[in-house]
Amino acid sequence: MEEQKHIIIFPFLAQGHIFPFLNLAKQLEQHTRKHDKNYVITLVSTPLNVAKLRNSISESSCIKLAEISFSATSHGIQPGIESTESISLDQFDSFFKATETSLQPPFEGLIASLIKQGQSKICIIADYFLGWTVEVAEKYNISHAVFVTGGPYGMAVFFSLKVHPPPPSFFLRASPNEMTTLVDYPEVQVQYSDAVNMIAPPDHPISAFQRRQLLCSFRSHAVLLNSSEELDKQGISLLRSYPSLPLYTIGPLVRERSLCSLTDKNSEKEQCIDFLNSKKPNSVLYISFGSQNTIPALQMIELAKGLEASGRPFLWVIRPPSEFEDEFEKGEFREEWLPKGFKANISQKAQGILLHKWAPQMEILSHASTGAFLSHCGWNSVLESLYEGVPIIGWPLSADQLYTSSMLQDMGAAIEIARGRYFGGLEKGWQGVKDAVEAILDEEKGCGSKMREKVGEIRDVIRAAVRDDTGFVGSSCKAMESFLQAIFDG
Repeated sequence: MEEQKHIIIFPFLAQGHIFPFLNLAKQLEQHTRKHDKNYVITLVSTPLNVAKLRNSISESSCIKLAEISFSATSHGIQPGIESTESISLDQFDSFFKATETSLQPPFEGLIASLIKQGQSKICIIADYFLGWTVEVAEKYNISHAVFVTGGPYGMAVFFSLKVHPPPPSFFLRASPNEMTTLVDYPEVQVQYSDAVNMIAPPDHPISAFQRRQLLCSFRSHAVLLNSSEELDKQGISLLRSYPSLPLYTIGPLVRERSLCSLTDKNSEKEQCIDFLNSKKPNSVLYISFGSQNTIPALQMIELAKGLEASGRPFLWVIRPPSEFEDEFEKGEFREEWLPKGFKANISQKAQGILLHKWAPQMEILSHASTGAFLSHCGWNSVLESLYEGVPIIGWPLSADQLYTSSMLQDMGAAIEIARGRYFGGLEKGWQGVKDAVEAILDEEKGCGSKMREKVGEIRDVIRAAVRDDTGFVGSSCKAMESFLQAIFDG
């Protein structure tokens, strides 16, 4: 009997990383069930994260979950914290370092136990922030791949800036519009304002951690991208040239609507769906800055003013402003963070709903009444929006979001109203918000119809990439098969 092939999937401890890895596990399960059932798929994380993941995996799934211990108390993080969603930005340095020192022993123990059981056909698919897993793979002579959860072009720029950053003087004395050329991609220039929003200065502790993880990751056997060959071709081309590893585009990997319906039943979800059901097609704006991001208090007030002034219906997933992020876990939201009378006004007019912490995003985006998505342009959100054919109003804050927003504009799938967390922001105030919302939701005078048509074309292309039907195999399905053959049979 042929030995089973074991895929170990290990995401970084952040919601924006964990769920793409879960989607990867499901895609691998679906692919191997159809083409080669001699696979075991195990998703590894810490106890609290595993408990949450159980609710997102159907009873019929063959995906296994494995817990490994994690404690960041020696780094000043309180007990019970196992994800970046539960910490403030000033604790990120300590948390990142803890993932390197605390996770490595139990993860290596897990791999050692599998080897001891006689398993040899093992492939670790890990996050690029867990680059140290390459050393574990090398120690036990097993395969390793890195799964990149961000947008290709933005991640290429991020990787280059981290591994070969501009000189410190660039971060200290450059003007907002000053450009620097990337060492790894001489054809690409990065503006100072984008660099400041994208990465911490080279001498910052988190930069040293990230550079260390990336250099380890570049010793991997392959790179997997949550994209398709047809989407962001320029970014894919850059990543193929550096770090010069075999690269496989296996996306888009998005959440299943049907599973969300089964596991996320609550009053907030019902409130969202009832609200959407009461509105006209393509009339509602959905607003979310992701699971980890928020905006400053003054910009939050301007956003609220613009939304109310537009008169358009909206659903807004709202977090405390960036100056008060420590309030998030307490579940508190102060009236002073919004314009006086805002909540009462939108409630009286049935114009909008404020959602705290969570929203059924896939169900909102797939609803016929949703006309646009005001987003931070995180790659997961962008893929979900494009997959459902919803145009985007971009408000990128940091990292690859900045370049994803630019790509979407070039494609005709988005307009941008603000840019940057630390530099820039909402420069046109509430009027800029009002104008953008009206432009994208006004079917007659605005750009919404044309943009929806373009996004509909993109939707059809990326959905085709992950189709695997009789007589048709999409580019991402072919890439998945090529990856598995190269890793286990090559």
